[in-house]
Amino acid sequence: GSGNGGGSARQGRVGRSNDAGRGADEDADDGARKDEDEGEGEDAAAYALRTVAALAHNPPVVTLRGAAVESSLLIEGLLLSEGIQGVAASGAARSHRGEVRVLVLFRAQLNSALPSEARGEGGYGGERLSATAAVEVDSAAGYATSIAWSRAAAWERSAALARRGVGLLLCTEHVNEAACEALAGCGIAAVQLVPEDEALRVCRALGDMSPTTDALPSVLANCDLGVAAGYSEQNMAGRKMLYLRTPGVYTVLVRGPGDATCGMYAQLVRRGLKAVAAAMVPGQDPGAESAGVPRPA
Repeated sequence: GSGNGGGSARQGRVGRSNDAGRGADEDADDGARKDEDEGEGEDAAAYALRTVAALAHNPPVVTLRGAAVESSLLIEGLLLSEGIQGVAASGAARSHRGEVRVLVLFRAQLNSALPSEARGEGGYGGERLSATAAVEVDSAAGYATSIAWSRAAAWERSAALARRGVGLLLCTEHVNEAACEALAGCGIAAVQLVPEDEALRVCRALGDMSPTTDALPSVLANCDLGVAAGYSEQNMAGRKMLYLRTPGVYTVLVRGPGDATCGMYAQLVRRGLKAVAAAMVPGQDPGAESAGVPRPA
């Protein structure tokens, strides 16, 4: 099975705070109390409707070809379609038992990489590295300066995350070599190119935390962090995926012999969730969400 992340830790959210010395247990308790406070003014029916509506909006479905449809699974936890990447994979553990703090970096990179068009012949050219670096790469010295800046930024920002106890970085963008090296040196595992819908699903599962959209050190010192109950890299049908242990949160793994079959059954799951969500709204016709679904003659 996929449940290799151990421990009985409760998932939660670490709010914006400069106090990096707070323990993971204390932060998880804070997140749990926050959830309890928010739930006091909401009855069970409203909570169920909100939960199902969220599932219908962003269905927790992952597809994996290469097996019979009958081998599809309902997994407790989150399953991401990418595995641990690059140098960070060798420098940090491919699995972690017990609580782990998670940062979701959304539409932003940990540091600015030197784009290929800026290298030119001989490894350097005349293009600007980036707006943040403000370096004109028009000489070998300029190229060396830009690379040094990128590495220094990666180490500074990785160290900032390490001080807050982050053990896992999920990034929707590419994690370049300098960033992988720095993250590994700070004991942080990284997953790059996480689909945006999966990244937002992680944010919701870990206490409705906000994704981080900027990697400036001042932002990383105060951004939301999630607390998961462990993670492990899974090799499924030759494909590396990341399992994030989140008790009470589920993922549908749709299997099939090919992409077309997987996609068809995944779509059925999505339509089913939308139909259930529509049926729970008073006065709304569930048929409006099931348009295109064949009916028996």
